[in-house]
Amino acid sequence: MELLIETAKRKNHTIFKLTGDLNYEGALRLKKAFEDAILLDETHFILDLKSCKTISSFALSMLLKLNDTIKEKNGGFRLICPIGDVLDVLDVLDIRNVIPIYSSEDELWKNSGHDSLT
Repeated sequence: MELLIETAKRKNHTIFKLTGDLNYEGALRLKKAFEDAILLDETHFILDLKSCKTISSFALSMLLKLNDTIKEKNGGFRLICPIGDVLDVLDVLDIRNVIPIYSSEDELWKNSGHDSLT
C-alpha cells in the first residue's frame, strides 16, 4: 500500500500522520516532507504511526538520521501511536532510547511539561 502522509500543526509542532507502508519509497517521500518543513524553519516534529502498517529497515535508518538533523537544529522529534508489527520492530530495536515514543497523542501532551513540547 502506498504511504499517505497527512500534515497538521499543533502547539508549534508539525505532525505527520502516516497511513500505509513505510517502505523504501514511502521513506523517501517522508524524508522530503521533513526536509521541506525544515526549510520552513520547523524544528519540532511528531510522527503519528497509528495507521502505519509496516516499517522497513531503510525507513528506520532514515528516521534516526532525521532525528540527528532535528537535534542539530535544537528541535524535537517524537513518535506516537505505533501498533502491531511497527511497535514490535521499534521495541526490538529499543528506538525509544533515541526517539521518545508515546502510546497516544494525549499521553504526549500530558507529558509536555517534562519534554518541553510547548
